[in-house]
Amino acid sequence: MTNTCPLCGQVLPAAMDEQELHEKLDKMKSAAVQAATEAARKELEEEFKVRLTAATQTAQKQAEIRLARQEKEA
Repeated sequence: MTNTCPLCGQVLPAAMDEQELHEKLDKMKSAAVQAATEAARKELEEEFKVRLTAATQTAQKQAEIRLARQEKEA
């Protein structure tokens, strides 16, 4: 009896058993999960940088406004 791939239904090579197939599928899945995790990490880092820049600019503007008020009062 020939084994077939559970994903695509193709006949597996005679030298490949079901255990080897599952090991290869697990490696592929792990690689895909790692790639997705890395992509999500990069996206979050970029979002953090954008928010940090905006917060820094806002804080700087507020500090400049306070300084200008203090100079007027002095």
